[in-house]
Amino acid sequence: DSGGRWMVQRWLRAPADTPPAGASASPGPDAERPWVLGWTGLDLQASGLRFRDQALAKPVALDVSGWRTTMGPWRSDAAGRTAVAVEARVGLGGADRADPGRLSLQGQLGWTPAQPTPGVQLQAQLNASALPLHGLEPYVSEYLNLELLRADAGYRGRLELAQRPAGWQLALAGDVALDEWRANTLSPSEELLAW
Repeated sequence: DSGGRWMVQRWLRAPADTPPAGASASPGPDAERPWVLGWTGLDLQASGLRFRDQALAKPVALDVSGWRTTMGPWRSDAAGRTAVAVEARVGLGGADRADPGRLSLQGQLGWTPAQPTPGVQLQAQLNASALPLHGLEPYVSEYLNLELLRADAGYRGRLELAQRPAGWQLALAGDVALDEWRANTLSPSEELLAW
């Protein structure tokens, strides 16, 4: 919202008061055993997601439609790899609606339930076309002397994402496309680029 808060923050309860010093709470029988999540397979079809960021001077509105995710067996307490596939259409929301771009990812997701933090690794083939990059322009507009009127981004190639002790690492090897690129400078106001 305009105050920079996620809508889910309204759903959360305030933390309970801590017990006074010297008081003890008796833990239940499962207090030492962590939760285990898992599935034998996941098939999510015809889903959608609406993202609205009102905290910026120019709000950001993105819509993800036709979202489909399939994933093989997975357990949070067992190391392993499983196949994952994602397909979706990504477009602008609000008054700037246009034909959405396409996104397709197919690969392998690896998981290591190491302590204190788990490890995640994704190796995939990513195909994206006509993604509305100009919809994210408000996030960088304060640093640039330009107005990005249109920019459709595409990518075709390998993607590797891994959680390492030093932090997240991303590696890409493929072809990038920028189509329908149009931008104007703000001061002085004139056409800068168009292709």
